[in-house]
Order: sequence, then C-alpha cells, then structure tokens
Amino acid sequence: MGRTPDPQRKYELISDSVPYVLSNGVATLSLRPLAAHLDTSARNLLYHFETSAKLLELIMDEIKLREIESLKSEIKGTNTELEIKDVVSHHLESFKSTLRAYVEYSFSISFENAHRRSYLSDLISKWRDVLQNQVSADIATSPWVERQLDAVFGLVLEKLAEIQS
Repeated sequence: MGRTPDPQRKYELISDSVPYVLSNGVATLSLRPLAAHLDTSARNLLYHFETSAKLLELIMDEIKLREIESLKSEIKGTNTELEIKDVVSHHLESFKSTLRAYVEYSFSISFENAHRRSYLSDLISKWRDVLQNQVSADIATSPWVERQLDAVFGLVLEKLAEIQS
C-alpha cells in the first residue's frame, strides 16, 4: 500500500490552483497545463486527488469559500439598502472571473457529478445567509434580500448566455 498524500501539500496545490483556474477558466481546464503552472506533474496531481474531477471540485469549493468570506467582510458594517447594494455591485465587479468560473463549472460540464448539480443552489444559499446575517434585521427580513439574490444570479445567468452563444 502506498503512502497517503500529505494534507498540507494537497491544500497548497488547491490554493495555488485558484488563480490559474480564475485566469484560464474551467471549461478548458486540463491537467497538464495546470500541473506545469504548479511546477509539478499531472501524475502527482492524480496521486493527491485521484481524479481531475475531484481536484476541480476542491478548487471550486476553495473559490467559493474565498468569495463568500470576501463578501462577508465587505458587507459587514453596512446599514442601508443603498450601502449594501453598492457593496454588492463592487463585489460582483471584483469577482467577475469567479462568476465566470461558477457558470462554467455548473453548466458547461456534465451534470453527472452531484457536486456540480447542486453548486449554484449551495452558492445562492450561502449568499442568502451572508445577506440575512450580516445586515440589519429590518433589511434582512424585507423582500430586499430576495430581490438582490434575483439580481445577482440573473447576472450569472446572463454570463451563461454569453458563454453558450
């Protein structure tokens, strides 16, 4: 029986993969160019993650974690709907490549993987949690949160339409 992959090295590979995936996209991601970027081999990536699908799943989870944590810190301390709307607009502008990655991961790849099928639903749920837990109670309980989610994920669907055409 072989050695177990080092969890710290696995995390480093995932973390170092994020900028590459955000720059190059998900739809055309290939193991060899990613491995070259990471200064390792495709075989070493497979040793650590078993499949390219598992590696991509973990990279996308890291991307989502980073984006949600950034949204939380940006929205903290905002008090009005207008302030929150400005923060969300700025956040979306800053995370364009992340939105593209979400769309590519969720839609342009086979739905055989349960992780991919539920990815956007989970993402919307996390955004809802941030908006409801980081803003004042009167805003969090108003229809405003759902309208913001509709607007944000409407933009995601627009991005999907651009990719498909």
